[in-house]
Amino acid sequence: MKKYNHLFLIFLLIFTLTACAAKTEAPVAKLAKASLEAADKAPNLYTNDKLSFSFVIPDSWETENYAPVVSDATMQDGTKYTKVDFVFQGDKDNPLLSVMLVPKTSFDKMKKGESSAPASLGTKGDVVYCYTLPASSPYDVGTKSDLYNSMVLLQEDVPKRFTIIGGDSSAEAISAIEGVLQEGTMHTLLIKANDGRTLAFAKDVAEKTNMDEGLVVGCKVKISYRGTIDGTNTGKATIIHVEKIK
Repeated sequence: MKKYNHLFLIFLLIFTLTACAAKTEAPVAKLAKASLEAADKAPNLYTNDKLSFSFVIPDSWETENYAPVVSDATMQDGTKYTKVDFVFQGDKDNPLLSVMLVPKTSFDKMKKGESSAPASLGTKGDVVYCYTLPASSPYDVGTKSDLYNSMVLLQEDVPKRFTIIGGDSSAEAISAIEGVLQEGTMHTLLIKANDGRTLAFAKDVAEKTNMDEGLVVGCKVKISYRGTIDGTNTGKATIIHVEKIK
């Protein structure tokens, strides 16, 4: 009798292990399939043929939480311009992102007279494409404010998602270089690049809001820029963002 009991227990153990193994295989196959589907998914692209630009919508932006709204506006000096506000939940006063098409002469005046002037995305003819982002959530602490903050983009992320359509545009690709900050004065940012070059960038061409806080001599930085660096000549490079990295 004991012999049969032992055989029964062995059979029961084998059956249990086999069932557990079968159960664990199914989720693995399901996850792999989901990963392939995500990889094949095309980016959500907002395209405005009339205004000649496109913008890759972030994956975190659900369609029910935003809407692009095109409108005409007037500057203080009377200059008219067109803008596209990516409105959050119907609140036109607090967009997640505003893309503006401004006459070049007016944009140049703004850059000289306002520290909080919009950041440039490129030009086409006599028009400058520029953008602004909210400084902080306009809502009281809570679920809505948390959602708003989670959807607001970083300054350096906007140019990477933006493309001017058609010829005669000056929107250039964003490049980046990493190194160690050697010196930071009022007008110059000096780094020792990872490739050994010592590079000096004109600091006044960068928007203050595009520079991370806590930049100190000796810290590692990543500088995103438009244009070109020829050897150690950075005269044709325009800083988009200075990021502190580990």
